[in-house]
Formats: sequence, structure tokens, C-alpha cells
Amino acid sequence: LPREWQLQWAADFQCAYDAFCMQVDAGHETTIDAYAAESPEEFFAVCSEYHFSDAATLREAMPDVAAHLERFYGTPLLG
Repeated sequence: LPREWQLQWAADFQCAYDAFCMQVDAGHETTIDAYAAESPEEFFAVCSEYHFSDAATLREAMPDVAAHLERFYGTPLLG
């Protein structure tokens, strides 16, 4: 990541991951696959998959994460 993105990226991903894990741990149904709560690495991987396969769902569920991934990967062709 470019240096100027790193702090905001880390803060936004950590906040989204923590909130997502709280939802999963509380037994709430999530629009993003609950497997993403397994670890920060899996969270990134699952969100990346959504970026390419169902970007609209990711944007609705986690707009900050979706914005970072769009900036990083580019605009998805699907979703």
C-alpha cells in the first residue's frame, strides 16, 4: 500500500473487522460470509472476494472497506 493510505486503511479495516466479529459472535445473521470473522487475514480475503463477485453487497455492508478495496483493486466489473 502507498504510505499515505496505510493509517486510514488499517483503522477502517480494524473497525470493520471488530464490528463484524461482534455481530458474528452475537449470533446475528450477516450479509458477508461469517467465515470472514475467523481472522483479519480471512476478513481481508473474504472482503476481496466480495469486491470482485458482489461489490454491491460489500458496499452496503461495509462502505469504508469497499471504498478502500475499490481504490486498491480498481472498480469491479461485477456487482
